[in-house]
Amino acid sequence: MKKQLSAVLALTLLAGCGAASTAASTAPAATTAAATAETASTSFTSDNKYSVLAPTGAPGYALLPLADNDSVSLELVDGADSLQAAFVNPDPQYDVIVAPTNLGAKLISAGKTDYRLAAVVTTGNLYIVGTSEDVLSGTGTIALFGEQAVPGLVYKKLQPTATMTEQWYNAVTDAQAALLGGQADAALLAEPAATATIAKGKEAGLSLTKVADLQQLWGDDGYPMASLFIKEDTFNAHKDDMAQMIDVLKNYADGVKSGNIDVAADLDGVSDPGVFGSVPSAMIAKTYTAMGINPDYARGQEESLQKFLDLFGVTLDDDAVLDFD
Repeated sequence: MKKQLSAVLALTLLAGCGAASTAASTAPAATTAAATAETASTSFTSDNKYSVLAPTGAPGYALLPLADNDSVSLELVDGADSLQAAFVNPDPQYDVIVAPTNLGAKLISAGKTDYRLAAVVTTGNLYIVGTSEDVLSGTGTIALFGEQAVPGLVYKKLQPTATMTEQWYNAVTDAQAALLGGQADAALLAEPAATATIAKGKEAGLSLTKVADLQQLWGDDGYPMASLFIKEDTFNAHKDDMAQMIDVLKNYADGVKSGNIDVAADLDGVSDPGVFGSVPSAMIAKTYTAMGINPDYARGQEESLQKFLDLFGVTLDDDAVLDFD
């Protein structure tokens, strides 16, 4: 599996992994994925073998219950180039692709892919971190990233600040550095980087706090940031297996949130934990809920999906969404 994380981000994240999550300390005795493997609801089982491609980050962590599974070949990649190439490959190599919702939907609407939308996987992980609770009402500078991508477009749609000076950067690590270095009073950040940045600031004597939750501001329990797409041939031949896969992802996420599954222990137990990136497992466990990992079927979410896709000028046709009924 391919992976490459910015050294700046890796160092920042490492600084935030010292404290254990409060939820973890008060939750009931946790069970690992290995311990729950006997339960079909959190362990995918099939006589067939399926290939799954997904990006690192929150969508990748959502697929943790599929790791080291004899029925699944899981590959995680950085960036959208590999995902787009897989979507348009005339000889599709993957049964399932997890990707930005707008990317897959745009290719479907243009008739350039044989994949269809099956489930929403993540519902946003963007936050504004600032130097004070009322920073957004001031006239300081806010560091932003992804101006023409999901982070920037969601921010522009919501316009959570009207008085601050906007400074756009190429990457989240640049926005992060601007906040930590004093060049900005607030920054748009994605989890787990947001929590790690707060911890890094504390270490340096800088008091930082989350001042805006863009998912909450959006409404509808967040926006469908990443989704699961299934090759039509695979869906038609193995509909029940594909439904089971989505159920496993959903039930696993629910188990983590309820404290019945220890995501940190499961990450540490993967044969090659590095495939998920270099972020410490304790940090992932601490920020799991804030990463918006909420897998569920796309059918029934068409209104929410279209609201999000309107940011990109993409129309979601009814036949773009798979029906499991």
